[in-house]
Amino acid sequence: MSNAPGLAPGIFTTHVYVEPSYLTAISKYRSVAGHPFSDNYEKPERSLKNYFEPRRSLLGKPPSIPVYAPATGTIFAVTPEGNLLASGQPRGYQISLSPDGYPAFEIRLFHVAVAPTVRAGMHVTAGDALGFANVQEGIDFDWAVGAMWNAPPLYDMNGGNQVPKAPGYRLVSPFDVMNDETFANYAPYGVTDRSAFVVPLAYRETHPTAASGGDLSNFDDVEFVTLQPPEGPVIDFQPLSLHTQLGGTIYFSASASFYFGPPLRYLWKRNGVPFDVSVASSREPLFFVQNAKASDMGFYSVTVTGSGISTESAVAILTVDDFTSSRLINVSTRGLVPAGGVLTPGFVLRGSGTKPLLIRAVGPTLGNSFGVAGVLADPKMDLIELGRVNALLSNDNWDRSSALETATVANGTFPLAVGSKDAAVLTSLASAGRTGYSVRIAASGAAISGVALAEVYDPEPLTAPVRLVNVSTLGFAGVAAEGLTPGFVIGGTAPKQVLVRAIGPGLAPFGVVGALADPRLTITPLGKTFTIASNNDWGDDGRAPAVQAAILAAGAFQLAPGSQDAALVVRLPPGGYTVQVRGAGGTTGYVLVEVYDLDP
Repeated sequence: MSNAPGLAPGIFTTHVYVEPSYLTAISKYRSVAGHPFSDNYEKPERSLKNYFEPRRSLLGKPPSIPVYAPATGTIFAVTPEGNLLASGQPRGYQISLSPDGYPAFEIRLFHVAVAPTVRAGMHVTAGDALGFANVQEGIDFDWAVGAMWNAPPLYDMNGGNQVPKAPGYRLVSPFDVMNDETFANYAPYGVTDRSAFVVPLAYRETHPTAASGGDLSNFDDVEFVTLQPPEGPVIDFQPLSLHTQLGGTIYFSASASFYFGPPLRYLWKRNGVPFDVSVASSREPLFFVQNAKASDMGFYSVTVTGSGISTESAVAILTVDDFTSSRLINVSTRGLVPAGGVLTPGFVLRGSGTKPLLIRAVGPTLGNSFGVAGVLADPKMDLIELGRVNALLSNDNWDRSSALETATVANGTFPLAVGSKDAAVLTSLASAGRTGYSVRIAASGAAISGVALAEVYDPEPLTAPVRLVNVSTLGFAGVAAEGLTPGFVIGGTAPKQVLVRAIGPGLAPFGVVGALADPRLTITPLGKTFTIASNNDWGDDGRAPAVQAAILAAGAFQLAPGSQDAALVVRLPPGGYTVQVRGAGGTTGYVLVEVYDLDP
């Protein structure tokens, strides 16, 4: 700008107009984004200002993006921008600010929901709150810097032929009048050069296309700077889990919003696999399941796409009552056995009679066959009836036998390496109404730590008189591979309602030292990567009454109101599931994870 006689741009912007963390992108000065906004020195079809595109999750909401005075100076005009909102109110106001010491310049701020105290004639200090960016019915807001310029004008700024005499109106890049300290706010977003916010001259001269308003994602990359990965459509209403009987009709629905783009596309999926568009319309926010069958049970979700950017919905569960039965047939827990400590899974049998079970404590085979690091080299296990001290049976290194190997194959589990130091037994346990057992897994010999997998398999048919109704694990929830990861399998053809809990603070009355302060749990179908249910604090989102009723039905101990234990009630289709427990903020500690069968 030094070739402008009598005026120099100066440095007077000393505060960000809007915090970059609210933004996805900023259009460049002299782009063809937005609408034509030019001066007497640049071709009129150019857009000589910067458009700010906020995060999609902020669009259409009440004003929530604060804007600040970018310079110290006097507001000389506050101008309404027309009745553009559905309410009939102005979409916003333009604020014209004259910086102190630079009376020929103005900073013009567009689409502002002005604070009640802001008015023409008032003096403001850089950083003073001016109000909010108004994006209730728009996708962007903008700013510009201009001045009266002594050089001979070249164009009529309105696109006509009446070129005025000097002085003319000259627009400059707002980032060229910003001090270094303020500009440094953009460095964390990858912008360290002011020229990054200006369209290169060569591009400007070869792309004279007239500007048109709209979503910045519709423009060439050279015309805007991306500060953060763009967000896709915002899903305002997630699909809900549903339960029906054979032959029933249900529909899943989702509601999403997006702005200034083509119509949204919806792609419905079951178990992560997209339906053919002949089954689920690519533009339909509803998905019907008619004449429901047991095979329709599963996990439904939708991908919503707008302007080439997609958003995944939460997963909804469909269960169908086919008037048959189901049971817990396999439970497992992978977790850390601390040095000198134990991993303690447990289970409860209901019914009268005996129950054959395959019970294993796997360490070496996890490392040798599955590449798990840090496994327990030599696990040993004791099986103890609840309320007793002495072990019913113990095993250190499993003995190869035809019965044990046959049970391993029959239950569909992986074989143990011949000669390994894993522990395993095939046993038969008595149950008189309701009987509980615990499996204590520790290191054999030296007090060393390592990851172990505890497993309990029920090989009997679903009609057997004794069944597993409650499984639990008391263990150490570490980070990464040392997290506590129980699993369970529902056998049969009917869905099952379960109560799942991760208890940390609730262990205090039982004298457990070092309990996990704030456990979080998630449930994932076996072999899948998506989460179907999660919880942080058991009373969140109005869950407390349902959880309390389930605790009473299961005969479990109550949780303290407002505690940070985690719990949820969920109905699941037959199949395998993994429960993952982590501490909030990467914390660690002991936690009790429980799964209760709530069906009679």
